[in-house]
Amino acid sequence: MSLARLPAASLFALVLLALPAQAGGTRLGVAYLQEAEVQRDLGSARTSPGLQLTWDVPLVGGLGHELLAAVSVGGYRAGLEPLNLLGDALLGYRFTLALGLFFDVRAGASYLHAFEGGSESARTVAQEGLAAVRSRQLAACGALGLGWDLDRISPLPFSFFARVTGYGRRAGAGAPLPQVTSQAGLALHFG
Repeated sequence: MSLARLPAASLFALVLLALPAQAGGTRLGVAYLQEAEVQRDLGSARTSPGLQLTWDVPLVGGLGHELLAAVSVGGYRAGLEPLNLLGDALLGYRFTLALGLFFDVRAGASYLHAFEGGSESARTVAQEGLAAVRSRQLAACGALGLGWDLDRISPLPFSFFARVTGYGRRAGAGAPLPQVTSQAGLALHFG
């Protein structure tokens, strides 16, 4: 099928999708978080649900291209452990098309704080001497995301987004254990 055979409205829609948009403003978002970590036996993976708050600030932008700084904090409950807190500080790049579809890539550092104690699992880990390994951990991380800015086509100052974040080896871990989080959420735009 050639472009000459498409109706004029379809060609116009394709052009709008391919054009870059102007840079956006600050975004404050909330997301459902799903954490997954490969277990030490490397034969199974544990998944844990949670919530995350995100804050994206554009540093430089124009014609659909943005360099941004992003900070996020969240928490998830992993198995019998009481709570794990996760914080990320990232620099990234976002490309936005005219109708609001955007793609982003980010890289930075992540901090994980696991609150141990109270549960049978935490006592077992403490007896084995692994409690300090999971209490405070710093790692490099990177993320890929996509979303849709509703304010590009309507008066609503929102965007939907989905993102996957991978984490490098956490300091103190005996062996590199892959850890990934996925987020799906809604962001409110300011400016």
